[in-house]
Amino acid sequence: MTPAAPVRSCTEQVGPGFRDLLTAELYRAWEIVDAGGDTLLAPPDAHRAHAAWALVTVPHALIGPVRGRVRALLTALELAGAPDVLAWPRPVERGPDAVTFAIGLGHHPVSATVLADVVTSWRSGLRGVDVVRVGNGDVPTLR
Repeated sequence: MTPAAPVRSCTEQVGPGFRDLLTAELYRAWEIVDAGGDTLLAPPDAHRAHAAWALVTVPHALIGPVRGRVRALLTALELAGAPDVLAWPRPVERGPDAVTFAIGLGHHPVSATVLADVVTSWRSGLRGVDVVRVGNGDVPTLR
């Protein structure tokens, strides 16, 4: 549920991959706290969580509409064979004309061709939005 009015259920925003990731991260946090030491304050190695990423470059004027369609893109990617996709919540790059968001394509990512097919219908009406597939070492630093 949203924390304030208008109150809405957010369960449709959580796919099976995100549910599993949340469970794994809660167990990982428990183990890190129990172990103590340096790992407690170390950032997670998010680059290794996905075998490939989709970088979504968005003109500033379209940030709101794109954010509003992200869940639809994640659902389409899940249906295309990537059940553990995850959208990074903040831009990974900011430029004078556009920002870039990252979407992790999971452990067994869809091919560039499948990604392009999914993005074609999702991007309808979003002129200037670009989506490219990159390997896990080619995504900008995630913060």
